[in-house]
Amino acid sequence: MRDQTGMGQTNRVSSLMRGLAILRMFEDTGQTVTVSQIARQLGIHRSNASRLAATLCDLGFLSRTDSPGRYRLGPQLPRLARLAGEPDEA
Repeated sequence: MRDQTGMGQTNRVSSLMRGLAILRMFEDTGQTVTVSQIARQLGIHRSNASRLAATLCDLGFLSRTDSPGRYRLGPQLPRLARLAGEPDEA
């Protein structure tokens, strides 16, 4: 699979690009993703993928499932979605 993080672009923060790429994986994979899937999709080592997923989990953007190394979308995303749907204040 091709790295879809846009890492070749200048003036970008690679860890942020990777974190957002992880969230976008749910568009294709559905309910859960594994650390192995993350590593393969981003072209990084499993330990790096695990740390990125753990960080997103700590921030509420991912949640751990009962299966080790498997994540689902976290509670922070619906909160952001609600804010995105609110009308702009004048």
